[in-house]
Amino acid sequence: MKRAWGATVTDIIAVLDELGEATSAEVAAELKLDRMNVATIMSRMRRPGPVAPKRIYVMRYIHDHLGNRRYPRPVYALGDLEDAKKPRSDKSEVRRRYRQNLRKRMTGNSVFNLGLTRREYEAVLKAAR
Repeated sequence: MKRAWGATVTDIIAVLDELGEATSAEVAAELKLDRMNVATIMSRMRRPGPVAPKRIYVMRYIHDHLGNRRYPRPVYALGDLEDAKKPRSDKSEVRRRYRQNLRKRMTGNSVFNLGLTRREYEAVLKAAR
């Protein structure tokens, strides 16, 4: 059955009023709706439009590890305040995390390391440091 127009927006406002602040994934889990649809609607709600004013704003950003992707996710709250600035990516931190994970993969015994020659293996280990 199709929901009435604006029912999801009303539900999102009710959930944010109850929780205070939440990510779009938390709101979607609370409403038992698709995460991508809720994120689209919340993104639209944070911009003023010709019919409705801005109803939510980005309070802050958190680094969530949903689906093994690490990027900042907005935390929304009710109101018409200015959005928080999205943090810039720290390339040295990304590089450090990559090398740390590579070091973990290469130091353990793995069937994939068996196919490498000793020089190839040492070159990969050297690059990981």
